[in-house]
Amino acid sequence: MERSLVFFYCISGIIIIYYGIKIAKDKYKWQSITFIVSVIISCIITSSFSSLSPAIWIVLVITLAYTISFLFFFLLAIIKNYLIARYIRRIITQLKYEPYFNLVENLIAEHNKHQWYVLYSPLEHSLEIGINISKKDILIGNKIVFKCLTGRRIYLIPEYLSKILDSSATLICTVQEFYNIDRHTKTLVDDYLFRIKNNQKEPWIINN
Repeated sequence: MERSLVFFYCISGIIIIYYGIKIAKDKYKWQSITFIVSVIISCIITSSFSSLSPAIWIVLVITLAYTISFLFFFLLAIIKNYLIARYIRRIITQLKYEPYFNLVENLIAEHNKHQWYVLYSPLEHSLEIGINISKKDILIGNKIVFKCLTGRRIYLIPEYLSKILDSSATLICTVQEFYNIDRHTKTLVDDYLFRIKNNQKEPWIINN
């Protein structure tokens, strides 16, 4: 039992120190924090088995820690998807009864909370408005996932990002940035919302 406790404190201490340093440097801290908590829970569970050899104890701790972390993030993803879907349904319901500009103002006001973006491609004659559910920075090479007002889920890995906001360029930008480019972009957003409001097929397709 004493030897197991020694391994318990040593392994726990090393892992906590390692991930503590990682947390200080890591932008996405919750993954590291969750794993530390999972390791502590695993150590507490396995320390009750005094007959385990040190090697088996370590393997069991690591396996349990990863299992607990996986289950936690899996459950978190389910809850997150449900809440986002419910939020978008509320937005669509609001669109049915309120003017377009009210909805646009709300999307702009809630950007810091939900990160609403416009995905615009004049070459493909398409426009979507969606939430950056991956919450990653819009950078070249970053895989970004958007949940759109039309119900579509779009996966993007930007290969090029226009530095100039112009309605003739392919753009990934905030609703506020796109809406304020010129009269044409305002019309594009209004038309997109109008098509959603009227349940038109493929509302992301721009009508020329």
